[in-house]
Amino acid sequence: MANSVSVARQNDFADLDFKFKLNPNTKDFVVKRGVEAVKQSVVNILLTSPGERPFNPYFGGNLYQ
Repeated sequence: MANSVSVARQNDFADLDFKFKLNPNTKDFVVKRGVEAVKQSVVNILLTSPGERPFNPYFGGNLYQ
């Protein structure tokens, strides 16, 4: 196998920006991608209080306590 090529799969993470700004070119919401989307998702999880989500009472980081 002298000509074998190894390709790594990359995940493209995306999330809506919390500020809900509009993209002036597309008139659609701004989307965060990659590392910034992951950072925003982690902050969202940590700031969610347990019991705040219906049917998932233990979800959240409880940082407000």
